[in-house]
Amino acid sequence: VSYNIGALFGAGLFVCSLVVGICILKSEEDLVFDPRIIYRDIGIYIIATALTIAFGIYGSITWFTSIILLVLYVILVLVVIIDDVINSGGSDAAKYNELEENTEANEEDTKEKDLEILKNAKEARKG
Repeated sequence: VSYNIGALFGAGLFVCSLVVGICILKSEEDLVFDPRIIYRDIGIYIIATALTIAFGIYGSITWFTSIILLVLYVILVLVVIIDDVINSGGSDAAKYNELEENTEANEEDTKEKDLEILKNAKEARKG
């Protein structure tokens, strides 16, 4: 059981230090996140650690206790998916269509600005 707790904290330390650090270094803009994400992840982490310690006090980790940990993980995945759907403000297809419309509008604005610059340049040559 001590091996399981060591692996649990080792994986958490790895994720918190290396993965998050690389994301921060590679990000081109400021990272903004909802603090609820931290509370959610720490809460699940504490529950998983408490369960592992409880299973250690019980004396062993059996197939039933491993199913309990697997169910905890499935709950975490479902919470993350539901949270993403609630906070995304729509489907990815809708976001893509909106982005495409904005790009087309920007292209038309750019064309108009280019034509205006050319017109001004022709007038400057005549003058």
